[in-house]
Amino acid sequence: MKKFTCLVVLLFTGLTGIYADQSVNGGTGLFFARKAEVIDSGSLDAGAFYNFTNFRVEETSFPPRNSDNLVTINCGYGLLGYGELGAVIPVLFNSGYQNESSIGNISIVGKIALPKKPIADLLKIGATIVVSAPTSDKDKLLGSGKVNLLGEANFSLFLQKWSVHLNFGFKEEDYYYEVAPENGISLKPVVEGSLGFLYNPVEFIDLVAELNGKSVKGITPADEDLFALIGVRLKLLDLVSAQAGVGVGLPSIIKKANTDFLLNVGVGIKL
Repeated sequence: MKKFTCLVVLLFTGLTGIYADQSVNGGTGLFFARKAEVIDSGSLDAGAFYNFTNFRVEETSFPPRNSDNLVTINCGYGLLGYGELGAVIPVLFNSGYQNESSIGNISIVGKIALPKKPIADLLKIGATIVVSAPTSDKDKLLGSGKVNLLGEANFSLFLQKWSVHLNFGFKEEDYYYEVAPENGISLKPVVEGSLGFLYNPVEFIDLVAELNGKSVKGITPADEDLFALIGVRLKLLDLVSAQAGVGVGLPSIIKKANTDFLLNVGVGIKL
């Protein structure tokens, strides 16, 4: 019942204001969901975020993942008002299936968004590509030792103080298949998507709600994970932002280590 209530709150809470905020996973966006907009030409945005995720683990005889502690440091640079190029450095500690610590897969993020101004002041369309180097420690079960790739379509709809952001894409991602732990971490195809809402009641406050999900293919049955998040972002002098959000995992019939709840806090700066 609590999770159902949380989902209802998510669907009727919002987020806007065209402002190039860094997302947790790089590129302009909300918390996890990206926006179909880019950093102002010649501007540099940087952010640092801490994310704690606790996993719901069904009864199993295989090595489970109980929680992750992740710090991400990212930055992005605006190109001509149509694109941005950024980098994401993740650091894991007391994480994974053996409570290990390591630098994660360092990513380069490229995005293009058209047109510069929303169509009819309502709609923007974008595309994001992410290439992640195999910098996670494979021996600690934190990475596969292979390059990860993401291609994503981004759509944003702006309605005065509200905006809605829809993303969906395909990626090849590091994955630990608990049914066969002897295989370690391997690369698997993943379908992912997000739906974000933003409400900007006053100039310096954004209220955020997101629904994020993914489905890992290449195994039977597919492993799916879905979580909802609500949060707030405060903007100070159009230069510095601070954010905090909480999330809850939504029910899944797959007996895997899926998201139970999460906490995210972070700061951003625009130069």
